[in-house]
Amino acid sequence: MRIYRQRCRDKKKTGLNTQEAQINESKQQEHWRNAKRIQRALWPEEKRSKVNEQRRNIRRQEREELLQYRRNMLQDRMQKAANEKLQKEKEKQEKAAENELKEQEKHMDEDDEAEYLASESTRRSRTARRQSAHRARKAVSKSPSQFAATVYDLLKGASPRKQQALKQMGVTFTPSNIDSIVVTNLAKKLKTDNKKRSKEIRASRQLLASTLAVLKKYKKQEYAVRRFGISRKMMRMNRPENYRNGKELCTDTVKIVHKFYQENSAEVADKKAVSKKKLLKTRILQRPIATLFNEFKKTFPDIQIGKSSFFKLRPKHIKSSTTNKLRGCLCEYCTNFNLKLQAVNNLCTAYSKQACRIHDMFTASDMTLCPKQPGKRFHELKCIDRRCNKCGVQAVSQHLHPLLEAAEGKVVKWSKWQRMKETITKAGKEKEVTKVLNVAQEGAVNVLINELIDELQSFSMHLFNWAWQHDQYNMIFNNPPEGHVVMILDFAENYTCMQQDEVQSSHWTHDQETIHPVVASYQCPKCTGESVHTILHSLIFISDDRKHDHNAVHQFYTESVKFLSKSIQISKVIRFSDGCGSQYKSKGPFQDVANSGSELEHHFFFSDEKFPRKQSEEQENFTV
Repeated sequence: MRIYRQRCRDKKKTGLNTQEAQINESKQQEHWRNAKRIQRALWPEEKRSKVNEQRRNIRRQEREELLQYRRNMLQDRMQKAANEKLQKEKEKQEKAAENELKEQEKHMDEDDEAEYLASESTRRSRTARRQSAHRARKAVSKSPSQFAATVYDLLKGASPRKQQALKQMGVTFTPSNIDSIVVTNLAKKLKTDNKKRSKEIRASRQLLASTLAVLKKYKKQEYAVRRFGISRKMMRMNRPENYRNGKELCTDTVKIVHKFYQENSAEVADKKAVSKKKLLKTRILQRPIATLFNEFKKTFPDIQIGKSSFFKLRPKHIKSSTTNKLRGCLCEYCTNFNLKLQAVNNLCTAYSKQACRIHDMFTASDMTLCPKQPGKRFHELKCIDRRCNKCGVQAVSQHLHPLLEAAEGKVVKWSKWQRMKETITKAGKEKEVTKVLNVAQEGAVNVLINELIDELQSFSMHLFNWAWQHDQYNMIFNNPPEGHVVMILDFAENYTCMQQDEVQSSHWTHDQETIHPVVASYQCPKCTGESVHTILHSLIFISDDRKHDHNAVHQFYTESVKFLSKSIQISKVIRFSDGCGSQYKSKGPFQDVANSGSELEHHFFFSDEKFPRKQSEEQENFTV
């Protein structure tokens, strides 16, 4: 700050505080910022971590000071509010005492006889009043009608002073007295509810306002406004109870948006993530919601909907992509591509090439393909197969060319998931195992960009196969043909058996059980016509045989068919599973399928064994 002030003084002295000097200074500052970005990008990881830690400590200290300042401000505000409240209470008590004194003075001026009659009940003892009531009760007839007639005659024939005493004791009320009590209590209740903003209270006030509109005939609207605390605007309102805006979205549009959210989200594999009210599984969006909105507008160009309405229609059980704290079970190819793309975007930030940034892997794939046809979900197949002469990966290469020129010869770091062999010791013997690890990579910028472009050559086909298989699976699973059963099979994590009040040493000797769930989908056998709906049947197999092989799968499948055959007539079974060789995809499982004795079709979700692969290799199936 002192340096900046000194510069300002120098400018005033030398007369350089002109527009040209300001332009030169802004250019110099921009040059310094770019140099600083490049310097930070070339820092070692250890130094960058140390500097970031120092900055975090400074920001943490500033936040703590700000929070302490806010706490002090809040305490002062609360103390001030408490003092004001005490002052108001004191003023209220003084005003109440003053009103009470005025009432006493008013009663002192009343007639002595009226005061005598009003205080008669307090001057007589309880015993005297009880004996007097007993004598009167004996003198009056026990018949209810005669008793009522006698009391009515007594009240009607009472003297004015006696009627005044009865009125003060609350025995008799005139119609005007009753109306006054009702109006007073109603006005008190409305003034109390006026501080609340719930929909029910507002609806009740609107209903009362519409009822009081009849006072316009007698020119008593101003009286109602003052008496009940209802605004003049509400008294003039005359609209239907269920008002609907003319721009409100139709029901079909809402259903299409909800279905689009459902198709572009993935379930969370956790039983705790199920809502207790609606019993819906929590789902996570696979892309940012802004990207999904652009995709929705391209897929449904005829539907008129804004971004804010699209955001509001997101179901509550579908969360944004940033909600999931721990992301796992990701595709290896998509993850590696995203890691390279993240490194490229970091370079764009470091060298001020924001125009070269690529938002996500879907954007990168779309850049290499021709635009979609209106109303189409997928691009043309010839573009995906790289047989089109108008599109290709050269579009991404041209897009990143300015970044390549700016960072030419620089070294960049990124990471990659790959298989690594390690030697471990088990039971005193060394064994070589293969693990998938996140390995740090380092190289020139052109090497990183070339690897990214090489993966893009077949990456569009990878995304297409994923989306196509996802749609086909949902279509057959949610709408199975008549007599068909669609199954999805997979081994779950072994269940660890534990006992209550077990000793500490038993922690290392827990037994485990194999769990193999089977989810079956089929048409309701009792439904006919348009009322046919799909039934989801979950079968959970538990076994003490911990060997996960094709023999166990065959036994679980046989028991599933035997159990479902009791409810429906099965003509064909369609199975879905992963590509595990020892369980589903080898000569043993194929032999079990061939000897099943019924029509069976088995599909495999494409595995991570080879990449790139052709479309025929992605959508594998085996039919008998």
